[in-house]
Amino acid sequence: MKNLLPILAITSILGSCALPYAAAAAIGIWSYDEYSDEGGEIVVETTPARAWEAAKRVARSRGTDLEIAEAPRRITCRIDEADILIEVLPFQRTLELAEIKVSARQLIRGRADIARNIADEIASKL
Repeated sequence: MKNLLPILAITSILGSCALPYAAAAAIGIWSYDEYSDEGGEIVVETTPARAWEAAKRVARSRGTDLEIAEAPRRITCRIDEADILIEVLPFQRTLELAEIKVSARQLIRGRADIARNIADEIASKL
């Protein structure tokens, strides 16, 4: 039994260290929505408030028919003839990371390419 205690201690320490590394590896990487062809999300290393301001700047500069909902941090607009939905969320209860979700639909076709372009532009404004 005494031989198992050091192994259990090391395992618990290594297990708790893996989560921050996994989260850090996902920063700045676009991931497509596995259930939809409309878009995906990107995690950025900034506060949700700064990400929200950048999202509004991009939507105002590129979009038409703009609707901004401040409380849920949700923007709907039209960009490149596609209906766009942009959402900014805190990433897993941290104040240092934000998740930007973007979806785009043109008529009946999902346009993940447009969504990714918009998300990349928002991330570049940070």
